Amino acid sequence: MHLSYYAEKNPTKLIKVLIKDDILRFNVVKNILKDNDVDMVWCVFRSPDEAQHYLYYDEGITYLEIIYEEIDHPLNQIMNELDDIMFIVISDHGFSQFKKYIHVNNILEKMRLLRRKNSKSIFNNVKMLKLLKYLPLFVRKIITDKYINNYGSLQKIDLKNSKAYCPSYTSQSIIVIDGKIDTAYPIINALLEIKDDETNKKVIKNVYLMRDSNVYEDKSQEYLKLIITTEKGYMITSNFSYDDRNIRKPISLLQEKKGDHDMDGIFGFWAKNGLNKKGNLGRKNICDITPTIYSYLNIKTIKDVDGVSIL
Repeated sequence: MHLSYYAEKNPTKLIKVLIKDDILRFNVVKNILKDNDVDMVWCVFRSPDEAQHYLYYDEGITYLEIIYEEIDHPLNQIMNELDDIMFIVISDHGFSQFKKYIHVNNILEKMRLLRRKNSKSIFNNVKMLKLLKYLPLFVRKIITDKYINNYGSLQKIDLKNSKAYCPSYTSQSIIVIDGKIDTAYPIINALLEIKDDETNKKVIKNVYLMRDSNVYEDKSQEYLKLIITTEKGYMITSNFSYDDRNIRKPISLLQEKKGDHDMDGIFGFWAKNGLNKKGNLGRKNICDITPTIYSYLNIKTIKDVDGVSIL
């Protein structure tokens, strides 16, 4: 399902489809709990994430309320039916308003660390995209599916003649192909100095060289990886901008994102028989989840597990 298409065409239908998928997942969980003697079950609800990308502001609040209310019903049913149970509600990220993309591969290209293949296309043009927006929605979807989404940024990069590149939108990273510190540090310094032309404020919060930081361990000896964190409202993208600008507002033939991932998410516990600690947990680390589960199940924590038990 092309979410950006349905978000523009019929947001109500999009919400119904997302909720339906999550309810199906939860029915599986209920059957597992009913028919099996299990210690732990993990269920991922996708609808809040998918909806907030395209309906974060405007009327989106109403749609999100519908989603959370629909999720609450089966959760409440399990809470009432089972006796000895602890609920952990957690998100792997939060959400905030999305403003602009940071086109990292454009930056690397201007630093002469990335070489792009010759790939001329009428769709790689801001003026053309704006004109195409006047086409019927279903035509725009066909163009997006056939000519834009199916031609990713990696296909446009000459990897053999490049020294660094951003591999994907979700990675929020840069791969330094030659593995040299002398290549990595100029990239870090350049990114930390980048400013939004409209606000004159810096948009990169930090850039971590993985092997020199405690972000997480990189055991690869073939290349270096840089992990990028941004200021609120800005997102790293591996796609090249249509006008070679480093930072710009998104432009798309379909519904563009209104919200995107944020570092601060949800973290909560509830147990039918009560917990030793009550009230506001304060700011916690996602790494604390595993040792907390171990503690509740009276399992000895593995030595190399990060985080501490909250119980």
